[in-house]
Amino acid sequence: GGTLRYMLAMQPMGYLHQESARCYAASMVLVLEHLAALKIIHRDITPRNVGLDSRGYIILMGFQSSKAVENRTFTLCGTPAFMSPEMILFRGYGTSTDVWSLGVLTYELLFGTNPFANPSDYITCRNIVKGEAHRMKNCMSSNASRDFVYNLLKARPYCRLGCRANGPTGMREHSWFTGLSW
Repeated sequence: GGTLRYMLAMQPMGYLHQESARCYAASMVLVLEHLAALKIIHRDITPRNVGLDSRGYIILMGFQSSKAVENRTFTLCGTPAFMSPEMILFRGYGTSTDVWSLGVLTYELLFGTNPFANPSDYITCRNIVKGEAHRMKNCMSSNASRDFVYNLLKARPYCRLGCRANGPTGMREHSWFTGLSW
């Protein structure tokens, strides 16, 4: 039980082993595929909103900010450190904002910290818009895991893995998930 936030807090180094992070990230890919098929965007994917059942399977919670969207919406909502650049800049967004949040979530699972966080929400949002992420410093993470995060945190949504022609399903094809039984 609990949440991914609690699980991270219980880790001696503050982050998960790569295989555990991979499993949770893959589960979130499936969740994002399902939400996209329903044309729903969550808009607040964070470790505190990903619960775990008694067997360790994820349960996405915190749907207060979610919205059914055909194309784009412009509302600023959610947790600042997980907001996408397009949300912060009011450029309009759809599922791309949830893909971005998965990148931030996966970063936290692998490295134990938020890539953009600062005590000031203003500076956090500025870091996101400028693309000023903390370096990925975890010698236990693979090149493939870092590449997955890097490709989810592309500033331009159309360049982001999961936002291209094949949508969220495209994330399954990333090399980090090679050999995974979907």
